[in-house]
Amino acid sequence: MPQTPHSKSNHSAPIPLPRVMELRQHYRQAMFDDVIPWWMKYSLDREQGGYYSHLQRDGTPYSTDKYMWSTGRQAWMFSHLYNTHEQRPEWLEAARLGVDFMLQHGFRDNGRMNFRLTREGPSRSQVLSTYTEAFASIALAEYSKAAGDEQLWDRAVSMYDFLMPRLGRADCTPMLGYPIDAEIHLHAHDMVRITVAWVFDEVRPHDRFLEDLKMSANSVVDRHWKPEMGPSPDGVPSQGGVPSQGGVPSQGGVPSQGGVPSQGGVPSQGGVPSQGGGVLLENVGMDGSPLLDIVECRMFHPGHAIESAWMLMEIALKQDNQKLFDTAVDITLASLNHGWDREYGGIRYITNYDWTPTHDLGADLKLWWPHSEALYALLLAWTCTGREDVGRWYEEVHHWSFDHFPDTQHGEWYGYLNRDGSPIWTAKANGWKGCFHLPRVLYRCYKLLDSIVDGVVDE
Repeated sequence: MPQTPHSKSNHSAPIPLPRVMELRQHYRQAMFDDVIPWWMKYSLDREQGGYYSHLQRDGTPYSTDKYMWSTGRQAWMFSHLYNTHEQRPEWLEAARLGVDFMLQHGFRDNGRMNFRLTREGPSRSQVLSTYTEAFASIALAEYSKAAGDEQLWDRAVSMYDFLMPRLGRADCTPMLGYPIDAEIHLHAHDMVRITVAWVFDEVRPHDRFLEDLKMSANSVVDRHWKPEMGPSPDGVPSQGGVPSQGGVPSQGGVPSQGGVPSQGGVPSQGGVPSQGGGVLLENVGMDGSPLLDIVECRMFHPGHAIESAWMLMEIALKQDNQKLFDTAVDITLASLNHGWDREYGGIRYITNYDWTPTHDLGADLKLWWPHSEALYALLLAWTCTGREDVGRWYEEVHHWSFDHFPDTQHGEWYGYLNRDGSPIWTAKANGWKGCFHLPRVLYRCYKLLDSIVDGVVDE
């Protein structure tokens, strides 16, 4: 097992080398010839600072409002590219636009942050969001390294200290917007803690960040992951938890017709769990107990679970923890076995583990970010294990995603598709879709594949 996700010495390249080379070129072009140039061209507000958060299909702003959590994410992304890929002045300048705007306009006197601002900076909405502060903190941490700004690093650490004690507390609002009279532990809090601690540890390694990563990973596995629970047989296939039609890759991973794979690709062995493979519950009691009498606590969010899984894989690689890595692969496969649309292909957005109705009316939509996260989770798992079932799942998700999401005319990806894969709307940016999930995954996939090629060349 490699020591880090992008190690240049220990990869055995279980993926066939010609496929590695092909995918490396694919991700390089997607990242550096399409997605990053698109955001550089259309999102930067060079007059007022910051980034436009509402962009139409062709990049034209349809509103000039600016969301601070999107600003933090994008400033982190450009700072991260500058720090880890190439020190391009235009990337540093793009990061500075976001950081300066955020520092000037985003914070309130008590250290909390406004969620949404006008183009010029006054608050449009004083909704307070812990997640906004989380993404602002990683932006400041990453940019402090890029800019060599010690005071900004100190500011980032102060944000870290202010943020971390508030994560993992009992919450009464499980992804709804109104309180519920119950003490609920949110999977999202563990994911945010991992996201923030990982960035800080990469910028300046320290034991405190490693401890927060370990605590978060333990919480995901011990509280939210329920390997003993199987989804309802009405919603999940009965044979070993693996779809018999329409949801499992065919030979070579290429769907036979309409996204429905042919026979011969069903991973009947090799680690695919039986009885549905377990579930990862988004909202549980503080001790991890399922609160299944509350409908919102039945939520099994495939994309969220898969995103969390690759975070666990990276932590496992950092800690050389084989058991954690294997558990993360199980979570990934269970999420796909449950969430894959056997009729149309693609990953359903929101489900309940027992297929009772969800609160979200867009539950059957196909969103860009769960598919993005699945690409990296599967590629990382395939790279490190060489498992054929994982490889077949990777190819299935790869083909479906790149067949449906990229806008070949105007660039970047559509964010929201109907269940059948057609765009439900064509705007490229809103208060939720920004320069984060897609480029973060494209870059990680490229770096992972590049490290494999470098390792083969070095040998």
